[in-house]
Amino acid sequence: AGSIPILPVKTQHTEDSLGFILKGDRTVAYMGDGIRPPDETMSLLKGIDILIIEASLDELDETDWFCQDIASAIQIWQEVGCPECILTHMSFHRWKDGRLIAGFTEEDRNAVLSQHPGLQMAVDGLRIPF
Repeated sequence: AGSIPILPVKTQHTEDSLGFILKGDRTVAYMGDGIRPPDETMSLLKGIDILIIEASLDELDETDWFCQDIASAIQIWQEVGCPECILTHMSFHRWKDGRLIAGFTEEDRNAVLSQHPGLQMAVDGLRIPF
């Protein structure tokens, strides 16, 4: 990231897991694996321009995972209140009744994106100017 300041922030995944806030012309937060960040981190995310956040599963019916589904990631984005969000770490599967099930078709993806302006899904080679 060259001379761009990087602030490590605590996430909720493992004891030592971190996300990063990068401050350039725009402020970008990368929150890899995890569920809703701790309150202290959520406070630091206020005022960012882009949130990159994990959304491992398209649907999750259990609460003891430390990864989240798309709806949870979108809820965090809305709480942060920034204009753009990129979902990453996606597997396009559902976890239901103790089983991993293939899911989240292209039509499903397009429906979610059309309902949430400013939302996109990470793809290999994605570049974010900041």
